[in-house]
Amino acid sequence: MKVVILAGGLGSRISEETIVKPKPLVEIGGKPIIWHIMKLYSVYGFTEFCVALGYKGRHIKEFFLSYCSNVSIDLSEGRIIDAQRPSENWIIHLIETGQDTQTGGRIKRMKPVVGNETFMATYGDGVCLIYGSYTFVESGTGRPLRYPETQTNDSGATVQNANDEQALTPEGQGAIAEFPFAGTGFHVGDGFVLTNRHVTQPWEADERAQSLNSSVRGIPRCCR
Repeated sequence: MKVVILAGGLGSRISEETIVKPKPLVEIGGKPIIWHIMKLYSVYGFTEFCVALGYKGRHIKEFFLSYCSNVSIDLSEGRIIDAQRPSENWIIHLIETGQDTQTGGRIKRMKPVVGNETFMATYGDGVCLIYGSYTFVESGTGRPLRYPETQTNDSGATVQNANDEQALTPEGQGAIAEFPFAGTGFHVGDGFVLTNRHVTQPWEADERAQSLNSSVRGIPRCCR
């Protein structure tokens, strides 16, 4: 299934960046937003992208045409003879849809490349970084699981060996075990975010949390 990426808007809300480049090329972590979007889709096997160009679309063309570090070009036939292949196995269609065209018009102008197939569509500026944390609660009582309390002697020295294997417990007054997580997703409209299980169920991929929780078998709860 093809993925249509709407990448032709003006991006006026971050004009300090988009005065020189289209918003999908604004960088996050050294890579442009549109690259992150493609990377997310490709994780799930969607690797053919149809990019609807508009405002400063030539910059997006230049980015992908220069994505290969070494290329050989046959100018007489207008084709690339050879290129150093990147790790991404993407097919990218770069389609001019007009600078002032509205969303529906841009999608309509993608018909020559998407045909009558079912396709997905997303905006070219919707990447978000998602941060949160979660805890475990005891099944049946709902009491939060905690780290064991540190034992000290009269002089304040720690008695409990810091290297001892810890297990979470609902008893005592130790610190509540809270585990942070981070992930990526992108906005798909009306407040919805498309992401993966590392964000929606982060405890499934957290080996440390699973190990600490193994003796109690608590129920995970997202905090934020």
